[in-house]
This record gives sequence, C-alpha cells and structure tokens, in this order.
Amino acid sequence: MRLKDVIISFMLVFLSAGSLYAASPVVITDNLTSLEFGKNMEYLKDDSGKYTIDDVISESREWTRAEKENFNFGFNPPAYWFRFTVDNRRISSGGWYMEINYPMIDYIDLYSPNGDGTFSVFNTGDRFLFKQRDIIDRNFVFHLNPGTGIHTYYVRFKTASSLNFKPLMWSTREFIGQKNQEFPVFWMY
Repeated sequence: MRLKDVIISFMLVFLSAGSLYAASPVVITDNLTSLEFGKNMEYLKDDSGKYTIDDVISESREWTRAEKENFNFGFNPPAYWFRFTVDNRRISSGGWYMEINYPMIDYIDLYSPNGDGTFSVFNTGDRFLFKQRDIIDRNFVFHLNPGTGIHTYYVRFKTASSLNFKPLMWSTREFIGQKNQEFPVFWMY
C-alpha cells in the first residue's frame, strides 16, 4: 500500500509540473505605459506547419516557456505558435497595443479570444497589403481591447526570413508618444 501511495504522489507531481512552469500572465492595469512581455510567453514549434488553433488549444503539446524578452530563431522554415495570458485589471475603457517589432515576418495570425471559447483571427504579415494592417505602422501592431479578467491569446508565425522579434505592449498614450518621437527620425531618411 505504501508503494502505491508513493507512485500516485509522484504521478500527481509529475502531471502538475507543467502548470508550475507555465508563463505568468501579463497584468494590465491603468498604470501600464509600455512593457516587454517576451518572458510571459510560451512557444511551440510546428514542424509540419499544419497545426490549427484547435490543435494547439485542445491537444496536449509541449510548450516551451520563454527565457528572454526577445526571440531569435534565425532562418527557420517551421511555423511557430506563441501564447500569452493577459490579466486585464483596467478600470478605464479603451485598450492597449501589442507590437511585434520586426517588419519582415511573412505571415502572422493573431487569435484573440471572444469569451465564448471561440477566437477572432487577424491575419497580417509582409505578404499582405500594407493597408490591411490593423494599425498602419512599419511594425506589426494590433489593438486589443479585452474585457476585464483573464484572456489567453495565440499568435502563429510563418516566415522565410529570420524570425526574430521582441513583443511589446503599449498604452494608447504611450504608443502615440513613441510614434511621435520616431516619425521625425524616419522622415529624415
């Protein structure tokens, strides 16, 4: 009987270990200005390039917790999936911006939760028309406006170029301020 208890205890610890190593949620408050949130993400390599959103959320997959704020996978043909969870504690309305700060990614699919178990998908990348972007910017920027509470987002990347980027979150005010500082520099070139 004692050996059985040890085995059951070991299995419970082993099976729950995945949740111990999951990335911590990004906490969004009214005080958010900007935030690098790469360490709050997990990623999954999709060698076949055929995983769907249903595959990555419903099947048990081996997600890797990010150890750095930026990602650099080099020239790598597989698709990659990323996920991050947001704990939105904002009282004020409006949203925030998520920026992928590398403009040479061919395909980016953002899966935004609808609250009923489904997702809205926004497709962008440098293979799409510039005017089709959610926010017209040299980088890929998405306006996200979830309700309060906890929400998990998924992002799929597929590119023939180098996959390297740093994910950033911005308040509306900080994002506009940052762009106002950047634009004059770009106008000079």
